[in-house]
Amino acid sequence: MSVNSSSVTSYDVARVAQVSVGTVIRVLNNKPNVDEEIRTRVLQAIDELGYIYVPKKRQGVAAGGKAGVTLKSVMLCIPPMRNTQALQEIYYYTVLRGAQKVCAENDLHLMYNVVDDSVDGLEQVKSSIERGFVDGLVMINYGSHDLIEGIQQLQLPLVLVEPRIPSLFPVDTVASDDFYGGKLAVKHLLSLGHRSIACIGTTEAYVTQLRFDGYRIALNDAEIVYRPELFVHVRNDLTIDEGQWAMQQLLQRGTTFSAVFCMNDNVALGAIRVLNEKGLRVPEDISVVGFDNHEGAALSQPPLTTIEGTPAQKGMVAIQRLIDRATRPKSIVIQSVLPVHLVTRASTAAFQQNIVVI
Repeated sequence: MSVNSSSVTSYDVARVAQVSVGTVIRVLNNKPNVDEEIRTRVLQAIDELGYIYVPKKRQGVAAGGKAGVTLKSVMLCIPPMRNTQALQEIYYYTVLRGAQKVCAENDLHLMYNVVDDSVDGLEQVKSSIERGFVDGLVMINYGSHDLIEGIQQLQLPLVLVEPRIPSLFPVDTVASDDFYGGKLAVKHLLSLGHRSIACIGTTEAYVTQLRFDGYRIALNDAEIVYRPELFVHVRNDLTIDEGQWAMQQLLQRGTTFSAVFCMNDNVALGAIRVLNEKGLRVPEDISVVGFDNHEGAALSQPPLTTIEGTPAQKGMVAIQRLIDRATRPKSIVIQSVLPVHLVTRASTAAFQQNIVVI
């Protein structure tokens, strides 16, 4: 077989080896959990085709390495929601709405798709590319190292919005200032006189780890010792159901607290629901702060004090970064951190000395 090795791609290797592109990338990066017979087939195909693999992270060039990519169609990808809830859908819709605004201004076609947050999601993206539907990608809340690395091999302009892992690749990102947001939420509660401030969330995702760090730093700045018993780690996603479960756990511990910082609005609404069921008033007995300012936050009872993360602006900035990346593929990578601010509503109030939570 006569093949120009400079034109051979991982797609060609996958076709000859009769495996997925994701499997090829696993073999190229010497990942575990690849059957030896399959690994041998892939290596033989690489040798036969003369494929030369140069990881993008070593090149120091962001995704979109083609010179002068003409951007016509953009696909906005979201991961599957294991627990579909209205507020999460609203968040994605708001990002999409911001993206649509900039796309319309630049005569770009925008579509969205649910793509698995794993290396298997590569096949979904590849299918859209092969049909000529996609010139650039915006991906929201993804955390699969293999998926992101694999997509970089596709040589398309790529922007990650609120990635769930630290940026290990030269790729443009857009995110809220999650560290400052967590700190700002707790500083608000401290300003109201609260000193025993609980926290509900997770540290498994990069975004929420930053929010947790902000929580702890705010306590430290106020010379308040962090108490592990006041932190409840949710079991799964940050959903209303998990907020209910976490608040039940917190109350069962018998630990005194007068306020709680929740790492998103879903969790906050679930926590408020349990407090109401237990006869504890919000904010008279317990103050509650959320994060994101989803549209449902203003409609809760009581209306939720929260941190505004400007999801529409994330969509707008992401598309503009994608346009810039397509136009100047070798420009420096930009990690855009968008400002946040406190939205004060009726779920927080001044600490009352006589309140004891058990």
